[in-house]
Amino acid sequence: MKIGKIVLLTALFLFFGAYSAGAATIYVSPGGTNLQDAIDAANDGDVLVLATGNFNEQITINGFGRLTIRGQGAALTGIDGTGFLAGDLVTITNSQNVALMNLSVVNSVAGDNIDVTTSKRLRFLNIISNNANGDGLYLDETVNTRIQNSQFTNNGSDGVEYDDDNYEFKIIRCLFDNNANDGLNMYEATHGLVLRSTFTNNGSDGMSLDYGNYVKIFFNLADNNGSTGIYEDSYDYYTNSIKGNTATNNGSVGIDVYMGSFIIRNYAAANGGDGIEAGYGCMVKNNIVDANTGYGIDGNDYNMSALNNLATNNLGSYGIQTYGYGGMARGNRLLNNVGDGILNDDDVFLMHRNFADSNGGDGVVPYYDGILTKNNRSTNNGGYGIYDDDYGCTTNNNLAANNGDHGFYVYYQNVHFRNRSLGNAADGMHYGSDFNFTRNNNVQNNAENGINTGTYSGNLIRSNLVKYNGDNVTYFDLKDGTVTPPNNFWENNRYLTKNW
Repeated sequence: MKIGKIVLLTALFLFFGAYSAGAATIYVSPGGTNLQDAIDAANDGDVLVLATGNFNEQITINGFGRLTIRGQGAALTGIDGTGFLAGDLVTITNSQNVALMNLSVVNSVAGDNIDVTTSKRLRFLNIISNNANGDGLYLDETVNTRIQNSQFTNNGSDGVEYDDDNYEFKIIRCLFDNNANDGLNMYEATHGLVLRSTFTNNGSDGMSLDYGNYVKIFFNLADNNGSTGIYEDSYDYYTNSIKGNTATNNGSVGIDVYMGSFIIRNYAAANGGDGIEAGYGCMVKNNIVDANTGYGIDGNDYNMSALNNLATNNLGSYGIQTYGYGGMARGNRLLNNVGDGILNDDDVFLMHRNFADSNGGDGVVPYYDGILTKNNRSTNNGGYGIYDDDYGCTTNNNLAANNGDHGFYVYYQNVHFRNRSLGNAADGMHYGSDFNFTRNNNVQNNAENGINTGTYSGNLIRSNLVKYNGDNVTYFDLKDGTVTPPNNFWENNRYLTKNW
């Protein structure tokens, strides 16, 4: 037994002793040994410690299994490409476990400051990379990269670009500022995290993710970028999460998501386009969108849902626009938007428990057929309270009060029951077509007619409370514009006045 232990301890000693013997700390000073010579002489596991000063040279790291290059701080130690008219400044290829830390990489006249290909397990910590003619950092076919506490500014292309087949990456507490194109451009980058980073004043998007899945974009700031603050274009359902970000003052959309993502608890304000655009299969929940030039939230494809969002003071046509086929709009608040509060722009949809108040247009607009509109409150809006503009809709238990036009607009083959229409500036319920069923509604104190079928026929109006509407001269509780007797069916309503 003792012999076995001795053999094991001897083997461990020889292994770690051999490894330690092969790893060294090498000190490199500007004006002494060239940095490239030190790299060429290094073994796997070595640490190159760079002294204060600038290394005016281009370097290549090729084929390493482990190497660390560490400066004295990005303000003290730098690799400077001034005077080199071709090529990238730092090239890393076919390597793994390489770390660059505590230094600046600047002034690549002809190419990228840092160019990485076909490598894995890379660390870029406390790096400043600016004034490159190309990208501050370019990565292609990498696995497991970490970029942390670093700055990418004033570069001629992107701050950081992931280009083709990058897998498992983390970007944490970095600054991307004043780059000519995107601050961060990710193409086919998957299984990643972008956390608590700042994207400001970039010429195009603050952050762009194209064909990337399983990426978490959490608690970032995207402000004053030339185009979109945060742009995502995935190709599968519910694979990316965009949470807790702030997107403000961007030239176009604050947060633009093409497909299949969770968009949760973000703040998008004062952007030149929509606050948030969300496409096919997106879940948009608990966001605040305020004072954007376009819509607050624009859901522009099928199966998109908007839940518990706040849309205020947006200047476009709608506070929130949603799209149909299996989605829903529930629990949203629409306040003081210039256009309509909330509109659904396709069929087979649920609009539930939304609150629309003081919007310039209509409050709640179930625009297409087959929509269930239930338990919404629409008050003090400039237009209609609730505007059903297609056939086969069901509208129940809603409140439309004190709106600037009709309380409810009733279209073709719709069912309205147990709604309240109170104190609106025009009709309580105004019909725009035939064959509707209206029952058990409370319609009172509207300035014009209570229920007005206009010249449309074949409608069934039953068991409604309709009182104190109109003036009993021009406007009445019940008004039917068809021939006398009416071509509609009025049954068991409680009212005071009618026009026939």
